[in-house]
Amino acid sequence: MALAFYSANYDWLFYRELRPGQREMIGTKLPRICRFCGRSAPQARFKDDAHAVSRLTGSDVLFTYDECSGCNKAFSELEDDLGKYTLPAHTFGQVRGFRKIPSLKTGDVRLDMNPGNLRIDIDPATLDQIISEDPENHTVTVSIQMQPYRPLGVYKAFVKMAVTLVPPDELCHFQEALRWLASEGVAENAVSDGFGSCCIQTFAQKTYKFPIVWLLRRKETSSVPYATFVLSFGSFMYQIFLTGEAMEARCDRDPAQLPVFPAPQLVMGTTEEDWVDIRVESLSSPEKVTAAVWKQTFKYQTREEPGGGG
Repeated sequence: MALAFYSANYDWLFYRELRPGQREMIGTKLPRICRFCGRSAPQARFKDDAHAVSRLTGSDVLFTYDECSGCNKAFSELEDDLGKYTLPAHTFGQVRGFRKIPSLKTGDVRLDMNPGNLRIDIDPATLDQIISEDPENHTVTVSIQMQPYRPLGVYKAFVKMAVTLVPPDELCHFQEALRWLASEGVAENAVSDGFGSCCIQTFAQKTYKFPIVWLLRRKETSSVPYATFVLSFGSFMYQIFLTGEAMEARCDRDPAQLPVFPAPQLVMGTTEEDWVDIRVESLSSPEKVTAAVWKQTFKYQTREEPGGGG
């Protein structure tokens, strides 16, 4: 159903499997012009490698010519929001950081995830606050406090990646997004999908070997949001919708009511849908969230107690 919906309503503008070792540059090499601030050399410097898709996904292969060093530095603030928001996805999705798969830590609780194995170090006195188990169905639900982040900063980070991938002849439809990305902070000139800057987040029990990114634009006859950006890494996928200026009179669909983008392997025609958890979250607040709780349910085959108990 989902695959048929997106095939009927959208065309692909960009698609990449971000496989290790396949470094690629997108954009225009010469002349060097930053698509975010509009400056060109020598007024702007282009001395840094600018990631088209954040390396927080575990990928370090896709870069852009079209981002100056000044904008690259400014966007690092958004990377902090995105990193804290997606940290549980890095741990549970087994996405390697600079040296290893990151741990999740809060108070006296530490969670480590390695292939096929979830290890939880916790004070037994607080066990029931963090872990709930359903032995009959072989599931365990983990609830852990997240690090502080700004929801709108996370949304802006997703929009930045999406606009980086937009082909030059499509940029005219994203001028408001470009204006926001060139603005300081997250609130000034902020844009929205019109429905609360929603992010659709999905979790699969399996882990994908490399990140995948999509950017889709609606067909001429469709009334869905103008574009959708989809990013998949580890066991998680994030999807946002973007408006296209002067075109939204035809948009009468709430993104939260649209089908979730299909799992990567289904898009590639290899297997059936396997999402086990789908959630829709508003990322419209510019204020830092300090008490958000990440909750995720996992299936297991066997469990071990410390000391080798069963």
